[in-house]
Amino acid sequence: MNRCTSVCIAKRFDFEGVEHQFSNLEQANSYRDVLHLEVAGGHAFIFNYGVLVLWGLSQEAERTLHRKVAGYCIAPHPDPIQVAFTYHLDAEQNRIDGNHFSLTSHQPLDLLAVSHALAQSSKLTEFE
Repeated sequence: MNRCTSVCIAKRFDFEGVEHQFSNLEQANSYRDVLHLEVAGGHAFIFNYGVLVLWGLSQEAERTLHRKVAGYCIAPHPDPIQVAFTYHLDAEQNRIDGNHFSLTSHQPLDLLAVSHALAQSSKLTEFE
């Protein structure tokens, strides 16, 4: 079973600094308000509003990425808001069942679409 984690670690990021930090990676793509990285056999989406959505990374790879972006946090949260999910690929249709996703595709833009929803949900939890 694959892991997906959405974590709100700050009010926002110094996004230019984050982009500069990871610009040397071959598998880094910047979209409006989000940076996509292919790292450690998985995908990471770094949203400028202080949220990371991580797909298929080990817990150690997640911690490493947290440390790398920590210096770019503006108003970091003392207790990050984290939600964990599981997912599997190559499903016949996209489906959400509790905290489990069945996905038909592992394409970065498809993961980005789901990541936007997860990131916004994590960010809204910050205001509750």
